[in-house]
Order: sequence, then structure tokens, then C-alpha cells
Amino acid sequence: MGRKSFSIHSDYYNELSRLNDTGRGMLLNALIEWAREGEVVALADQELALLFRMMTAQIVRISEANAKNRAGKTRNGINGINEDYGDNLPLPLPLPLPLPKTITNNRERSAKAETPYVEVVDLFNTICVSLPRVQRLSDERKKSIKARLKTYTLDDFRQIFTLAEKSEWLTGKNDRNWKASFDWLIKDGNTAKVLEGNYQDNKSPGYKYANGGSGDETGDSL
Repeated sequence: MGRKSFSIHSDYYNELSRLNDTGRGMLLNALIEWAREGEVVALADQELALLFRMMTAQIVRISEANAKNRAGKTRNGINGINEDYGDNLPLPLPLPLPLPKTITNNRERSAKAETPYVEVVDLFNTICVSLPRVQRLSDERKKSIKARLKTYTLDDFRQIFTLAEKSEWLTGKNDRNWKASFDWLIKDGNTAKVLEGNYQDNKSPGYKYANGGSGDETGDSL
């Protein structure tokens, strides 16, 4: 016969907090299925399977301890049907080893995800067909891309490159025949100017910068 309810000790909070939503959902479903059917549920993920074994063992220990507690109170003439150990529940079995670092929540996984250097370069080469193509992903370029990604998203880069390709000034139709390069576009100050629309042709901002601005409109340094 299955269990109508079960308790999970709060000492498992740290382990559970490391799981993402999908992992927690799979573990909870497995625990509920085990409680209803009384059979061990096979979990392919080793970390989830380890937690499942430890938590089910702890649930059984709590249940047995509460049963003994109620039986003892009944023998002493005390109705213990609704009594349990409260804050004195048996401690869970200790985990034999720390859970592998592969179990992380979504935010941790995102923070540890590999920087999308290639995606940024591909966006540039695909969109900015009027500008010199990027042939090599150097360490300096990776450093600049990583720095910009602290502020801008891939969608922002897509918009930046689209605006650059539509700008006559940035694509060489200026009095210097100068074209913006990838390195120039991912320079912090220039990235912000392009995204803010300072090089849209209807504003002719490129000429304004060249004739009285910061003087770095034709610079390719990072």
C-alpha cells in the first residue's frame, strides 16, 4: 500500500537548491511515484538517483520513528495519532560524497557558459557584408567581445551590426573613404554610439563626430 504523505528533512536544502527546475521536478515526481506505488523509480541521472536513494531512506526512517512514537504514547494512554517528532525528526543519512559540481541551477550554468565569441563574429560577417570580414579570432578580439558582453547581448550585437551596415558613413561613403572595422565596432564607446543611432544617415552624425567629435571615428584600436 502506498503512502499518503511523506516528509523531507530540511538538511537536504543545499543539495536541492543546486538542481535546476527540471531536475527538482524529476526528483519530486520520482518521490511521489515511489510513495504511491512503493517501488524504486529508476533515474538515469546519477546525481538525481543518489539524492533519490538518500531521501527515500530518510523518509522511511522518519515514518518508522513516528510509528514507534505513536505506539508508545498509545500504550501509555495518550492518543498519539496526530503526534510526530516535530523538530526532533531523525536526521537524514549523511551523503557519502559531495554532489558533483555538474549539478547547478540555471543562473550558475548561464554564468559558466562559454563566451559566444564565434557567434558574435558570425553575426558581423553575415550582416556587415560591406565591411572587411573578420578572418581571425585573436585573443585581443576575444577580450573585447567578452568585455562588451558584460553590457550587451547577442541581440544587441545583431542590431549594432545591422545599423552599421545601413550607415553610409560607416560603410565608406564619406570624404575619407573610410570603413568601420569589426574592431572599431566592438570598441566600447563606438558600440554605444552605433546602438544609440548616432550614425544613422538621416542625422549625418558621422560627419559631426569627424569634424568636432572625439576624433576616434576612423581609429581601429581596441
